[in-house]
Amino acid sequence: QKKLPLIDEERHTVVKGAHPSPLSAKKFFGSRPFTQINEAVAAQGHQPIDWRIPTLG
Repeated sequence: QKKLPLIDEERHTVVKGAHPSPLSAKKFFGSRPFTQINEAVAAQGHQPIDWRIPTLG
């Protein structure tokens, strides 16, 4: 958050949210950061990122 003024938000997409720690999990869940990122990627004409973790076994 301290570095945000150094980022040119006209050129870069900034996704803000709480850290998913036990102390702030309530704020993190439902914030949908991966959806926000995929929407920004799609808006630039790219394929969305597949965030699923493959099952081992």
